Amino acid sequence: FEYAKKGQYPLNLVVEIRITKSSSAILSDAYDEDPDAYYFFIEVLSIKDTPLFKEFSIELAQRWMQKYNARPHWAKSWEYVPNITQYLHEQLGERAKKFEAVRAKYDPNGIFFDNESLKQVIYGTK
Repeated sequence: FEYAKKGQYPLNLVVEIRITKSSSAILSDAYDEDPDAYYFFIEVLSIKDTPLFKEFSIELAQRWMQKYNARPHWAKSWEYVPNITQYLHEQLGERAKKFEAVRAKYDPNGIFFDNESLKQVIYGTK
């Protein structure tokens, strides 16, 4: 509403919502040891090049991260959120170490793990 009061509308499409049960995949945003836990995924969309959308989405992400420990979907845009890789590294905690142990065993030369953003998340910000 703060943006609308100023005549700004950075959110001009739908807000998609998905509810899923937890996952046992170690890097999943829905990872939980409780198989009956539920996770709520929200995707905020806007028309390409909409003024102020990037600023709006950063502000929204930071609010949700602070209040709900929210995490972005790996396949969506998230790298532009300030300090996001360190935040995600901290959120993963021991799971990052478990992932690295499995990755090192099956991919010792790092051939299949060459995504720089995800490396920063797993190993911590450079």
